[in-house]
Amino acid sequence: MFCATIGGLGYLGAVVSITYRLLPAPGKGDEIAVRTIVRKYDTFRDLAADLVPTARRTYLEDSDPSDPEKLDAIWSALDTRGDGTKSALFFTSTFAATRTRRRMALHRPKLLLRVLVEWLMRIPFISKLMWRFYVRFLFKDGDEYLDDIEGFSFFMDGNARAKQIGKKLGFKMQNAQQTFIVPSDPGAEGGWDRAADDLVEWLDFTHEYLLERDLTPTLNDALFVPRDRPFLLSASNNQPGFAVSYAFETSNQDRLERAKQAFDELADLLWEKFHGRVYLVKNVFAKPQTLAAMYGDHAVEFFRLKRELDPQLLLRDEFLERTFPDLLDSGGLDDED
Repeated sequence: MFCATIGGLGYLGAVVSITYRLLPAPGKGDEIAVRTIVRKYDTFRDLAADLVPTARRTYLEDSDPSDPEKLDAIWSALDTRGDGTKSALFFTSTFAATRTRRRMALHRPKLLLRVLVEWLMRIPFISKLMWRFYVRFLFKDGDEYLDDIEGFSFFMDGNARAKQIGKKLGFKMQNAQQTFIVPSDPGAEGGWDRAADDLVEWLDFTHEYLLERDLTPTLNDALFVPRDRPFLLSASNNQPGFAVSYAFETSNQDRLERAKQAFDELADLLWEKFHGRVYLVKNVFAKPQTLAAMYGDHAVEFFRLKRELDPQLLLRDEFLERTFPDLLDSGGLDDED
């Protein structure tokens, strides 16, 4: 019941009390900073050559914010340009005890310039130009930034603020985004080397796939997620991997519909080729039968519990009921049950 509640999108209930285990960070007050190092790559293969070993390192190490040698966050941003070229930025972060600051614009959500940039990024040809500028001029290989922990942790507040202001001005601030988990099981045949090959294959394929459909994501990033505890509808339940996200920030309805169709087709490929899963907490554009196959026995057990604990469906979730209609009807039980 606990695992189903945690990994059930509120469909079995909600957690009303949580106790956190805090980890000590170096320094006090304004001395606590986040140090981020940026690396640049011209191919996805070059990115994977650093990203995968670093993911392996963080996967095996215990977290310790007071140890400056241990990484506290790793992620990458992908630049998939409309002319077919590609590049990537790789970010690694650790806590640091210093009052010195060299803030990254991304980690300054209250910066007024963020509003303008977020609006302009919604225009495809401007977005392509801006990404090219960011990668070529704004970031240099080996650059080091020192950010406030709040700005680093809640950097997407800048995006939310831009949308709120845009809506108040009467603009449609629509978007479509989906996250695909490309499995990376270190215990499987091939281990981390296989994980690197699969990640590169997925990134290269989706780049060409979207390019053929004249679709260039506004944002495209990848990060490693470790094996989750057995939370039933978790995308990384018993399956570590690389979470690759694609976001289309636009109010162009035709572009949004084409992006949704592409997401649906890519979900099929993810399952057929890699046995990966679509992350359920963002937008989800995938066929119900594909999602049912991805989540398999975990989904069957989840809906069996739903039928047992809430037979009158007092708690409803339109998304889950639309996404797993067959499992909801049967509850994962035999007819005679």
